Amino acid sequence: MAAFLLGMGGNSVRADEKIRELAVFLPENINTVSIVRFQASSSSDNKANGKWNRMLREHFGDERSGFLGWGNTLLVGSLFHPSVPEEAWATGVMHLPENINLKAIAIELDATIDSLAGQPVLITPRGNIVATLPSNVIGIYRPGLRQDAANWIKSATKKSSITIKPYLQETLDKPGDFVLALNLENLLAPKFVKSIIEKDERFARHQNLVDKMVPLVAGLRGVTLSATTKETTTECLVTLDFSSEVGSLVSVVKTLFLSILEDTGAMIEEFPKAKVTASGNSVKLRCQLSEGSLHRLLSLVASPCVSAESHSHAMQSNQNDQSLKNENKAKKAGPSEKQRATKRYFEAVSKKIDNLQKANRNAKNYKNTIAWHENFARNIENLSSKNVEREFLVFGQRTAKRFRALASSLRGQEVKVNLQKKTLTYKTDYDPGWASVNWWGGYGYRAPTVKVDSNLQQVREKIAREELIGYENRQKIWDLILEDQQEMKSRLDSVK
Repeated sequence: MAAFLLGMGGNSVRADEKIRELAVFLPENINTVSIVRFQASSSSDNKANGKWNRMLREHFGDERSGFLGWGNTLLVGSLFHPSVPEEAWATGVMHLPENINLKAIAIELDATIDSLAGQPVLITPRGNIVATLPSNVIGIYRPGLRQDAANWIKSATKKSSITIKPYLQETLDKPGDFVLALNLENLLAPKFVKSIIEKDERFARHQNLVDKMVPLVAGLRGVTLSATTKETTTECLVTLDFSSEVGSLVSVVKTLFLSILEDTGAMIEEFPKAKVTASGNSVKLRCQLSEGSLHRLLSLVASPCVSAESHSHAMQSNQNDQSLKNENKAKKAGPSEKQRATKRYFEAVSKKIDNLQKANRNAKNYKNTIAWHENFARNIENLSSKNVEREFLVFGQRTAKRFRALASSLRGQEVKVNLQKKTLTYKTDYDPGWASVNWWGGYGYRAPTVKVDSNLQQVREKIAREELIGYENRQKIWDLILEDQQEMKSRLDSVK
């Protein structure tokens, strides 16, 4: 992140108090909280800060990434349903310096000024809604549904206290450059937990503990992850909090955690070897993260643009017009700025390609990386397009589509690839009828009560056979991605 990020703020209030000031404006019905501190909190060492800032720049693909560049800390609250791949909606809030106003933000975001809930707001090119709130706070609501956003603005401007769930409030005091918490209270039914544990081979050696495991797992309050960047390492702490004492079930809890990550395709390669300890009602896993793993975790926090695929049909129909608008604006920009913007964009996309290629090589089971393909696809779509050469924007969109095709293939869905025409087709809503096998219903994105009585092992064997059939096509998709990446790299020098 650009150096000016480090100097913003100038307030003597402690960092956690600033976050609590921001938390007042979060809707009470969120179930996730994300905190991104733009200045490394672990040390005053410039090398640690430099490393963290570089990673943020590589993730967001822009020195500013829209309004993210104007503050020290971003706090995001969202409503997330574990059985679907993206949040239903999200709100992001942060403090702004006094000399930054809506007009300045409109210029930076290439946004239009509108009116909503009796006050001026901004509509970003992707349709998100940006509003100013009391205490010099800026907020963004995605997707930009006017009625929902208006209700949030009206409520936020009247609030004087934090109303989010107690578990998420506890997260506000957690240290770390990046903190993510998911409130899971009342999510898992004991009957469902018992059925999963009894039928899942990964818990075969723990069957004598089922009667103890069921009430503990059903009482899961939530999961919190914090990552702290240091000069040479990134320390990661994952905490699973329960409603009752963990006792001797600590190793079972780790098996549970890893099984959920496997089923949802969100495995981090360092987690299986993480050191695990129990204290009271909590289990803690500690490990050091590679930069690649930290980038994957950062992909859980999107930049303040909404994916075109998750926005309204009206917005989708205007995509071509928006692309043309971006192209015309790029033509008006000075040559050096166009070069810088295009280079940043290409490097951000390439970083994600290289990350997933490494995950492909290192993963014991490539299926365990499904979620990162989807997240990176969404992140690419959310990268700033300002001043970026149009052919590179098209390259990014092609790459995002191919990431999604890889994710579909890893689920056992049919993907057709034509190397000569460099095309592929797949069905994003494909549901073979036997695919809902994880804790959240994940493969078919259905309620977790579906097919509870299925033979899970037989289902997983069928998925494995379908995955094997798609192996050749996945290799073809990777050939297309890498060939495209190399071709665009050679074109960078021609951007004036």
